[in-house]
This record gives sequence, structure tokens and C-alpha cells, in this order.
Amino acid sequence: MIKPSFQQLLYSQSLDTWVVSGVAQVDALVDEVYHQFLGHELKKNSRKTKSTLKIILLNLYSAFVSDPELYLRYSRDENFYSSSNHYVSQFVSYQSLVTKVIPGLVRLSLIQDNPGFIDRESIRGNRAVRDHIDHSREIHLFESSQKSGFVRYLGEFSCAG
Repeated sequence: MIKPSFQQLLYSQSLDTWVVSGVAQVDALVDEVYHQFLGHELKKNSRKTKSTLKIILLNLYSAFVSDPELYLRYSRDENFYSSSNHYVSQFVSYQSLVTKVIPGLVRLSLIQDNPGFIDRESIRGNRAVRDHIDHSREIHLFESSQKSGFVRYLGEFSCAG
């Protein structure tokens, strides 16, 4: 598989852990993939791992149908999957997703996993730069001094993009 560039990986959407399906063909696909996990990522049957697998497969399908170039992103932070996070379904846990389903799908060559880090502050800043470029607005750079607290004007920012 070709390793995508960081820029390609930015074109992604977050995993929707609340997606559901009752379609028989989806259940059959989940069963088929799930049974290939047994003896490898799974030592015994796990309802949570099976439901997590279903959520991942539905997300992959949804992303592919909307745009084949679209990547899915998920958090590898164990704290993200705590019971207090209401944005994550109770059917998805860190153990089921990060230690079983993702490695299993990679082993079966059904997905490619690209470990990385998204700095939310940097992304927010990059969006601001992109928006300024899209609207043909100038960007001016300033530097703040920790000692004096004053700000010094550095000049206009030029971007090759």
C-alpha cells in the first residue's frame, strides 16, 4: 500500500460511533470478518468487539460512498473512551477499538492504519490561514515578547499555497 502524505490525511472525518444498521447483509459481513479475529486479536467471543467492528465497517462504507479519498480518524487516547464522554457510544471502548478491531483489520489487509497526531491548535491556525488565502486577505505577522509584554510587527506573511 502507498503511504499517504500528511496533507492527504488531513482530508478526513471523525469516526461516528453512533451509526447503526439492522440490514442482514451488514450483519453477515460483520460475522465473516469477526470470525477471522478469533484466535488472533480475540481469545473468546466479545459482544463489544463485534459491535465496534460493525461501527467501523459502517463508517468505512459511509466514507467511501461519500468520497473514496476521504480518510477516517479516531482517537488513540484511552481517556477519550471514558464513560463520561457522551460523544462516544457505549458500544465502543478503547480496548475493543484500538487493541482489537483496528489491528485485526490491518492484519487482514482491509484497512491501512496511519498513526499520527492532530494538534487542534495548529489545525485551527491552518484553517485561519486557508480562509485568508481563499478570501484574498493579507496576513500580518507579529511577535510577542515574554519579557516586556510588547508586540513587534514582523511584516506581511507570504504563503505558497
